[in-house]
Amino acid sequence: MTEINQNEYMTDAKGRLIPKAMVKPQDQLRDQTVKIIVDRFKKSQSVLKDCKVKSMQDISELEEIVAEKYQAKLGGKKGNLTLYSFDGKYKVVRSFADRIVFNEAAKSAEALFKECVLEWGNGADPKLVTLVNYAFETDKQGNLSASKIYGLLRLNIQDEKWQRAKQAIMDSMNVAYSKGYIRVYERIGNTDAYKAIPLDIAADL
Repeated sequence: MTEINQNEYMTDAKGRLIPKAMVKPQDQLRDQTVKIIVDRFKKSQSVLKDCKVKSMQDISELEEIVAEKYQAKLGGKKGNLTLYSFDGKYKVVRSFADRIVFNEAAKSAEALFKECVLEWGNGADPKLVTLVNYAFETDKQGNLSASKIYGLLRLNIQDEKWQRAKQAIMDSMNVAYSKGYIRVYERIGNTDAYKAIPLDIAADL
């Protein structure tokens, strides 16, 4: 069986091997340019990930050193934290955001909320009907949005069934995981305002 020289072929979008001699020079150049950029981005992504991990470790080590000074034992979940340089020119913000998921009780809550709206009929505020429907819209993966649900929970409606619905939705909420973020800021001149040092390549640098 004849060995295929991969250097003499290119793979198209359908996974077929196409002889390079049959591929236009412009298409080959475009392919080469795209792959160089992709490779550069992947390497940069690895560097940024390492930067975040090491920065998180640096903050944790600082906390441990200070805790040791005061003979305090740190445990449990790490919290949000803001650190300033001695000259106040820079600040580093570590924050955590919980990923909220909903269990089967959310369906019961949705049914109760919608029952309330139906029972109140014409007496229900149209905005309330919209808010209830909006709160239980799901994304493409079928997940509810915690921020939409919170908007519904903030309503102060003293109705027995409404209160049962609120309890059901709160019982359905669970923290799936907590994701850590780190942001770095630089003070703008001699003002009290700070601007972020962006790592987003799409941001103005």
